Amino acid sequence: MVAITVVLGAVAFVLVDSLSDQEDTPPLPAFSKKGGVLTVERADQGLDWFDDFTRGGSCTPLLNGVAWPSASGTPITAGDRISGCQPGEDFTLAHTATGTLTYRTTF
Repeated sequence: MVAITVVLGAVAFVLVDSLSDQEDTPPLPAFSKKGGVLTVERADQGLDWFDDFTRGGSCTPLLNGVAWPSASGTPITAGDRISGCQPGEDFTLAHTATGTLTYRTTF
């Protein structure tokens, strides 16, 4: 009886462990916010502002002082700056493939 319990416990552990390894976690840009500017502190390699993330909220932000990208080809890199939002406006960033909300703030 004890042996069966041990075997079932081991099987359950292996199944849960293998399922947790298969979870899709969205790529991560990490931000700092000072005043009305968000700065990318770090980001996973190979991410593109247009391809990989969808912006939302009530503001129309600038990326590095110019209009938000409308086509592929703008990689996310440390030091990128998001600005142009007015006090009280919201900004959200979601991972396009998973729909996961990655960042949300109010200016």
